Amino acid sequence: MMADVQSELQDCVDGVYGLFRQARPRDLAACTACCMPIELQRAMVRMSPRDWTEAQLQDWMAAAVADPLPEDVSQLVLPRVLDGLLRGEAVSPHGVEIALKRFDAGNPARWGDAARPLLDRFQRHFLVNAPEFGVTRLDSALCLFAQGGWNIDALFRQVLDMPDWGLIGWLHQNWVQDQDFDISAFWPDPSVPRAFYRGAALDTRLVQALERLDGADFDRALEVHDARAPM
Repeated sequence: MMADVQSELQDCVDGVYGLFRQARPRDLAACTACCMPIELQRAMVRMSPRDWTEAQLQDWMAAAVADPLPEDVSQLVLPRVLDGLLRGEAVSPHGVEIALKRFDAGNPARWGDAARPLLDRFQRHFLVNAPEFGVTRLDSALCLFAQGGWNIDALFRQVLDMPDWGLIGWLHQNWVQDQDFDISAFWPDPSVPRAFYRGAALDTRLVQALERLDGADFDRALEVHDARAPM
């Protein structure tokens, strides 16, 4: 099953690389005064972005860049960021939650008809399998795509639609084993995810899981259900 997910995500990444293979900006629109020398930016532009090292990508992610980001720069860098997420790299030195923020990748008006289905497929498959790629906190995975421009209510629905084993396993790791109830500092309004974690929709979903599960799986689901109180 994991091989199928990996293959699906790789197809999305390869598709985005292919769409934007002609993107060749003069530089990476990063600050040259104290962030990235212009020579380094131009050297990276001459390379295939697939060949950028994790450190090079982090340098760009840490730099101040033009806002809004020029379209050709977005087209060059976004595929490598998606690729980095798939590789399990630490794409952003500041936190995975803002890895997609510069690109507004989830905005339907921002990217063309050819890119839109690839980006949305990547988002859906990555979100529900994020722990396999090093994003171990549900809140971080949700924030990653919310900050990337995807509709937050749609993201919450995707979480609710996860299979029991995936949802319970993820929340049990975060809330029961790790006792991690933190809301990412990168949420513009932390009350939004907090309301979801405490809300009726997730409560109903957990009760549904309890009705289906038994044995050790039931015990884990019950621990998750009861662990929401401190949030």
